[in-house]
Amino acid sequence: LSSCTYGWSLARWAPRLCSGKAILVTWLYPDGVAAVRLGERMGIPVWIMIQGSDTFHLSNPLRRRAILRACALAGGVICVCQSLADTMRDWGVDPARICVIPNGVDTSQFCFRTDLRQNPETRPGTLLFVGNLVPVKGPDLMLAAFALLAKGERGGTRESSPARPQNLVLQVIGEGPMRPTLERQAAALG
Repeated sequence: LSSCTYGWSLARWAPRLCSGKAILVTWLYPDGVAAVRLGERMGIPVWIMIQGSDTFHLSNPLRRRAILRACALAGGVICVCQSLADTMRDWGVDPARICVIPNGVDTSQFCFRTDLRQNPETRPGTLLFVGNLVPVKGPDLMLAAFALLAKGERGGTRESSPARPQNLVLQVIGEGPMRPTLERQAAALG
């Protein structure tokens, strides 16, 4: 989908968008590029939120040029973490236009863990995936890796370590075209 095609589709909604004071778009390309063009025509500022995987569009020279122009004209660029802000700065986005607003996470309930294998006393609990079930997110790879972790395997070989995680649960929250395939994969992996 090109930004022109996306822009044409978005233009149908222009009358509704006119009543707003700003537009927030949550993907760099084609969404961000098209929304900034529409916002310019309507006199409405557009903020572009960068989620992470959408930065792959920057590797295409034509898309990169359009994205960087959109970022320069947008009301601002929101990144969900500092590393994304650094990436956008490295690609040429003015740091003064970038605002880091992390995704909301209740850190009393969720935390990043690196010791699932090393600490036998750890009761890891639940691993959580929340997202669109599409190939770019890699939920099929996550399921395969989780199956290895839950079985105490690494690279297809059985570990003899007593540090194998116990009571480990994977929760997948999301919808998308991969859902039926993922359900079959999860059943096959046990």
